[in-house]
Amino acid sequence: MYTHQELVARLQELAGEARVGYKEFIASLNPTASPSFGVPLGLLWKETSKVSLEILTDNTLEEQLLKSVLLGKSKDFEKVKSFVPKIHDWAVCDKLSSECKFLDKDRNTYFDKVLGLDDGTEFGGRAALVMMEGHFVVDTHIDSVLQAVRTIVCKVDERECALVESGDLVSKKSREQYFYYTKMGAAWCLATCFEKFQEKTMAFFAQADLPHWVHNKGIRKACESRRITDENKTIIKQLLR
Repeated sequence: MYTHQELVARLQELAGEARVGYKEFIASLNPTASPSFGVPLGLLWKETSKVSLEILTDNTLEEQLLKSVLLGKSKDFEKVKSFVPKIHDWAVCDKLSSECKFLDKDRNTYFDKVLGLDDGTEFGGRAALVMMEGHFVVDTHIDSVLQAVRTIVCKVDERECALVESGDLVSKKSREQYFYYTKMGAAWCLATCFEKFQEKTMAFFAQADLPHWVHNKGIRKACESRRITDENKTIIKQLLR
């Protein structure tokens, strides 16, 4: 197992194998992330077996990504929960979700705990949403997922409207950027729900009175799926606002 000093040296070495401009490219895709060495992900994952949670800090993107893998493998939800407040980019958030496969084994136990990750922060909300999308869009939980999406995004919308009224959010762009990653997580979750439960999700879009941005983005993301027929895409597009 690496010491932290050895890991940093290894990450610096691997970054040297990246193509020219890779580090800058990653930064442009993930602008809110921690500083990055610029290690290609294919090389980074090969180091997973050589690190432990104890040596990893939250100072770099690569360390947080490695931590996400190890936390998923630990199957310890309390450790996962304690890590979520330290997340401030979509890549780490989504990697953590994809690695938490243990959630599939006991959805009844974990659903409320996952919903509880929404702590009022941008990536707390996104963590809850992407974990629901990845592990709970199944017959037994689809209704709960749809209602949870509505709960999370409506709370964001209430805060956004209050900031607009106070004059702290003025431009259309600033409103779109407010909790952008939470709202995008909701849109992706809704798209996955529609992909798997089209009739039920279509009824939800028609009745849920979601904030307009999330409503429309969810429909547009659903229409990008190859698993949805052209006929159903035409029908759901009629629900755009």
